[in-house]
Amino acid sequence: MLKWWKLNVIDTELLVAYGGLKEVFSKLEFRNKVFVHDQRLRTKDHVRERQSYTGIFKGASALLRNSSCDHVLFFEFDHIPVNSKIVSELKRRIAERAADIVCYHLRRVDGTNSPHFLEHAKDQQFVDFWRQVSVRKDKGVILSMFASGSLWRREAFEAIAATDESFPVYQEIYLPTLAHHLGFRLCDLGEQNDFIRAVPATTLSFEYAKAHRALSVHPLKKFWDK
Repeated sequence: MLKWWKLNVIDTELLVAYGGLKEVFSKLEFRNKVFVHDQRLRTKDHVRERQSYTGIFKGASALLRNSSCDHVLFFEFDHIPVNSKIVSELKRRIAERAADIVCYHLRRVDGTNSPHFLEHAKDQQFVDFWRQVSVRKDKGVILSMFASGSLWRREAFEAIAATDESFPVYQEIYLPTLAHHLGFRLCDLGEQNDFIRAVPATTLSFEYAKAHRALSVHPLKKFWDK
């Protein structure tokens, strides 16, 4: 995977956040790596167990102290870049939209029947958390994003990492909503959402995505089995 990224994605300095077996992590011969200890990464029923990526953000942020990068591209292992210039393309979109984060399937879910929102809205601590951290006038805004891939201005990424998750919130709600309430601007990737799905589909492949000018594609869980 690391070799493929080095060969096929330009303008990147790679960092691996690993949440699997420690003995496997110890054998990974790569300098920029961090082991994620947070057990809330290792969920099976991600929504009900409220999977968290906070441990990833905190671990990665610690390693970023040795980097001069100004943006962070966050991709899960099965979210595959298709365009070799994806970093510069996403940075262009951030600049054009005066945004801090660009992501997939971004939407506002408060006041809707979104199951992710309804699962949390019954908890007063969920409501109180945003009131405590928000710099916004409207402290009731709740956002959702598909969190397998996104590009962050470094300031926004590190602000998330620096915030303690005092109440468990599912990461697809937690990440965009916290960024919004900390004062950062998020934008959706529009037409690129067509190539980002929650479950594998026989009609969605790397070749298909490339032929249709996708920037990336998800999920390709067996991509590294080749």
